[in-house]
Amino acid sequence: VDKLLNDHTKVRYVGVNGVTLPETYNGLGVRNLVYMLLQLLRFFREYQASPAAAGVHLVFIEEPEAHLHPQMQEVFIRQLDQITSAFVAQLNENRPWPVQFVVTTHSPHMANEARFESMRYFLSVTDGEGLRRSVIKDLRQGMGDAPAPDREFLHQYLTLTRCDLFFADKAVLIEGTSERLLLPAMIRKTDAAAAGEPQLGSQYLTVMEVGGAYAHRFFDLLAFLELRALIITDIDAVKPNDKGKHVAVPVADGQFTSNGCIKAWFGNAVSPAALLAKTSPDKMAGSRRLAYQIPEADGGPCARSFEDAFILANPERFPLG
Repeated sequence: VDKLLNDHTKVRYVGVNGVTLPETYNGLGVRNLVYMLLQLLRFFREYQASPAAAGVHLVFIEEPEAHLHPQMQEVFIRQLDQITSAFVAQLNENRPWPVQFVVTTHSPHMANEARFESMRYFLSVTDGEGLRRSVIKDLRQGMGDAPAPDREFLHQYLTLTRCDLFFADKAVLIEGTSERLLLPAMIRKTDAAAAGEPQLGSQYLTVMEVGGAYAHRFFDLLAFLELRALIITDIDAVKPNDKGKHVAVPVADGQFTSNGCIKAWFGNAVSPAALLAKTSPDKMAGSRRLAYQIPEADGGPCARSFEDAFILANPERFPLG
């Protein structure tokens, strides 16, 4: 295996017009992938040749994403089970190979392919003596008490969007595109106003669009990961109409909020007036901080959404007549 991928390799691939290409013409990612596959075959052969069969064969793979593009990362981690099955069927007469792969990775693309049950999260914490240590968290336990629909939603959501939540220092959960566009400018202004303090711009901050209807489903996961999180959502004031259906109204006229995250935080019956009276400690729970619209000035109008709040905060740019 070691000699096979050296510069003098005799493995050649058929090209066109009778031209053959040597292994060295492959990109570094492909060569690494081929090397890993050959190493797995080597480990399998060593297991076969062992006079005493082990009850479990552990294979550690350290950060296989090196030099692999995102799609190849996902394919590799997805194919591990199929590679095992192929070895067993083709080379071992269907006798089982009791292999367990332990993969270390910083790749959200590989994390996309893993279920919560198979993931172990390494949390770096201070030990109080100026050093840091790792705490290993089993997501089977952290999400074990969550309702099955919530676990399924989180897995599907993270798979369809991004899994870098597992590798971030802090997280910001937002409603939509407007927040995503303006958040970088907000962070720059905040960092500039806090010279000498820890700067958000230099930290691994993940921003996720989840909307007020779903942000509360992340509460348990954020708490388990001990991840500091800011949740920016809309006050979404509503009141019942003549038919008893809740319709959107200005905050001053609202009786309730339709925002699922706010209701999960303060209760279903909370009114917009009560929300405006909440203090900063009321909006904090553990390492989570909730933020929604408040008046720009005491006694002034309160926006219903982030876009409305931006307009009210910048009257020189948006004259309202």
